[in-house]
Amino acid sequence: MKGVAFVIALLGLTLVASADSLKAEIKASDKQICGAILTKNFPLLKKSVLSGVTPDFVYIENRPGKPLTATQMVSEMQMGLSAMQKITIATTQLLSYTVSGGTVVTKTNRTVGGLVVGKDKKPHTMLSSGMSTETYVKQGGRWKMSKMVWTDGPMTMDGKPMAMPK
Repeated sequence: MKGVAFVIALLGLTLVASADSLKAEIKASDKQICGAILTKNFPLLKKSVLSGVTPDFVYIENRPGKPLTATQMVSEMQMGLSAMQKITIATTQLLSYTVSGGTVVTKTNRTVGGLVVGKDKKPHTMLSSGMSTETYVKQGGRWKMSKMVWTDGPMTMDGKPMAMPK
């Protein structure tokens, strides 16, 4: 009986150690994605995102609309980022990390900002942030994101609050 308990404990430690290695993977991936956003390197952005998600990945926003696939999500990101004249900030901050069996759930604060040309044809500083809740599962021996739920945070234009687009 002690042998079975030891094997179960060892398996649990292996899962936790494996899940803990995911933290380093997330930070490295976020660094690469933020770099791609800052330089508007959309091929690298797409490659970085798609290599880290499951085939059945789903992206959900806290606004009306259908969930998106990873490819659709990246296309929407590219469209929004293309509207910016220059991107000056792209950051992430891992807020929480919860391991439950073979699943890891994280909460991450994400911020992007830069210069946009307004209707007045003048440059304006826009800053947008929000929080994402990501679910990771082990697939093919690797941790991959299977779901991302986005919650809008504050958005400002020249430091003044701005309504999120519908």
